[in-house]
Amino acid sequence: MGTCSNGLSGPRRSFRGMANTLVLPVPERLLSLYVVAAPERMPSGLAERPVGHAAKALSADGAPLVDVAPRVEVIEAGRPPLAGMVELLGCLDCGPHLDPATLAKVRSAERHLMVAATYGPAWPPLHAWTAVTTAEALAVATGGILFDPEAPLLRPVRWAPCALRDRHRFAVGEWLEVGVSADQTDIRRGMWMTTAGLARFGLPELQGRRIPPDLTVGWCDVVNGLAQTLLRAHWADLDVEPGRAFREIAETVTVTSEDVEAATGRRYPPGSAEVRLRLDPGAPGRASYLTVLPPRAFRGPAGRWRREIVAALLGG
Repeated sequence: MGTCSNGLSGPRRSFRGMANTLVLPVPERLLSLYVVAAPERMPSGLAERPVGHAAKALSADGAPLVDVAPRVEVIEAGRPPLAGMVELLGCLDCGPHLDPATLAKVRSAERHLMVAATYGPAWPPLHAWTAVTTAEALAVATGGILFDPEAPLLRPVRWAPCALRDRHRFAVGEWLEVGVSADQTDIRRGMWMTTAGLARFGLPELQGRRIPPDLTVGWCDVVNGLAQTLLRAHWADLDVEPGRAFREIAETVTVTSEDVEAATGRRYPPGSAEVRLRLDPGAPGRASYLTVLPPRAFRGPAGRWRREIVAALLGG
């Protein structure tokens, strides 16, 4: 799942938002994790303790921007975050799962490699780029299997999207997984959709509830477009005030088909729609969610709005 530090290591001022706004905390540091599972050979010189390797990021003009040092650590089988991820991906009833050969290889390995990188919440997302490119290089060098525990997904080697050179072409959908699950008590209540991976950029994950099963594909694009909208606003706010501890945002957000295109790379007819967000903080150690709801001005059943927003943004 998306992981970030709580950002509360130093003194923080309190902040109370106005009516019809939400107050989102801004973490001081963000953490990105990747796992190279079941390496066939260990990199030379890698000790049991974490090791830092400097990785230099480049700006758009190719000039050095900043040095970020990922930490590479040998972890044993059963250690988080790998243990829970393997259990989930090995479940045939829980969604995407590993093929039996890959699952057996991961479960039989005694040691794995974990790559972590941290950076601030403003643009560019150096922690995400540094962690994944380091993990990819290790996967190639060791014959290991690349996992993204924040999604969670098995990632193909050479997967890493370019995250640094063009801010306006950053596609958040490349970094997210949208999970879909049914209400276990009554399938007629619809589907529950959640993002995984948005927290690595300092935002709560998104969730939509009671989505009709026939709308899940369209709603996946809607959610990605909303994530693109929120992340662009997040970075724009931090451009103005980089060290802020909180952001106040309007609870009603306008999403456009251009946002959906930017997030997914798919083309849609011009359109826009409004959504209302409700912040649902998670229990300690659990993800917080921004729940996607109809705007307050909408009149009619919520089920109709769920269909109308797909038509408005995707032209369907």
